[in-house]
Amino acid sequence: MKTKYQIIRSLALGALAVFNLQPPTASAQNGSWATNLAAMSPPRAQCGAATIGGLVYLVGGGDCICSVTSTLQAYDPLANTWTNLAPMPTARYQVGAAELNGLLYAIGGNPGCGDIYQMLSAVEAYDPVSNLWSSRAPLPAGISQAGVVSAVGKIYVIGGAGCCAGNTVYCYDPATNGWSLKTPIPVQYCNGTAVAVNGIIYIIGGGCGSEASVYAYDPVADAWTARSPMPTARSACAGAVVNGIIYVAGGYGASGYLATVEAYNPATDTWSEVTPLPSPLNAGAAAAVNGTLYVLGGCCNLSLTGSVEALTPGTSIAAINMYAGLTICGPVGSTNEIDYCNDLAASNWTALATIVLSNSSCLYIDTNSTYFSHRFYRAVSQ
Repeated sequence: MKTKYQIIRSLALGALAVFNLQPPTASAQNGSWATNLAAMSPPRAQCGAATIGGLVYLVGGGDCICSVTSTLQAYDPLANTWTNLAPMPTARYQVGAAELNGLLYAIGGNPGCGDIYQMLSAVEAYDPVSNLWSSRAPLPAGISQAGVVSAVGKIYVIGGAGCCAGNTVYCYDPATNGWSLKTPIPVQYCNGTAVAVNGIIYIIGGGCGSEASVYAYDPVADAWTARSPMPTARSACAGAVVNGIIYVAGGYGASGYLATVEAYNPATDTWSEVTPLPSPLNAGAAAAVNGTLYVLGGCCNLSLTGSVEALTPGTSIAAINMYAGLTICGPVGSTNEIDYCNDLAASNWTALATIVLSNSSCLYIDTNSTYFSHRFYRAVSQ
C-alpha cells in the first residue's frame, strides 16, 4: 500500500523543490494533547519506562524527593487502563529501563533519599509473558540517572550520577550476560533523555545542571558526534521517538519547571517547538505507542502527579525551497516513488522515478522540468 509522506510542491520554470520523506517532521506541527486519560495509581516520578507489545511499562520511581517503590504497572493506551504486575525485586527510583528481545530491563537507580553515593548496580529483567523477574549480571559500578537505551541488539548505559555526573558507557550483551566498556561520551551526562533512532543513540540535555547539548552515538563505529543543541536547556526531561522524530517534554531549566516540548529530526539535525504540555512537569516518563507520545507521572513544583497526557503530532508540509535539484531524505533502505503532473486539475499522476535510499539521502534532477512553466511533484513511499 502506498502512503504519501509529503505531497504537491509547485515548481517555477527551471526549478525543483526540496522535500523530505521523513514521517511527520519536527518542523511540523504542534498537534494536540489529550489529558482525560486514566491516571496511574499510586502517582510517582523518576520511573523507568519502556514500550513492549503496544503497552507502556512503568517500573520503580518514588515521590519528588526521597521515597522509592518496586511497583511495576502496564498502561494500555487502547483500553486506557492500568494493570498491576509483579513488583521489581529491588525497590528504586532514578532507574533506567529498556526493552530488549521482548524483555523489560531495569538497570541501576537509587535506593532512596537522594543520596548519590547509594547508587545501585542491580540489573533485573522482566518477562511480560510469565510475569516474572530474574537477575542479570550487575553493572560494573553503581549508577543512577543514566541514559539507558537498547540498540543493535544490546543495551547501553551512558553516564549517570556520580559526584555529579559521569561519562562512562557500558554495553550489555544478552548473549553473554556480560558488560563491556565503550568510548566515553564527550561530556558529563545524567538525568536527561536517551533514545535510539535507526540504530543511532541520542543523548539529550541533562548534565550537572540544565544542559542543551546533544550527542549521537553509533554503536557499530563506537563513536560519538555532536549534534545541534536543544533550544531549551533542561534536565529531568522526558523523551521518546514518534515516527522517527525525537520529542523532549518538560523538565527543569533556567526558568524553573518547564512545559516546553521540542522536537528533533535526526535526518536534518534540526529542532522545532511544538504544543507545550498542559502544565509544567519535572521527572516524568515518556513512551511512544502507535504514533502517539505519552508523558506519564512526574512532579510539578514538588507536587506528585499520576497524570497521563498524550500528544498526537500533527503533520505539515515544510516551506518550499527552490533549488536546481530534488533532495529526498528518508530511512536508509526505503524505496520512494516520485510522481509528477503538469496540471493539478488533472486526476492522474505520472511516475517519474523510483529511488532506493541506500544512503541517508540522494539527489534527483528532472531535466524535463525546464520545458514547463510549472511542474508539480509528490513523493510516495513504496
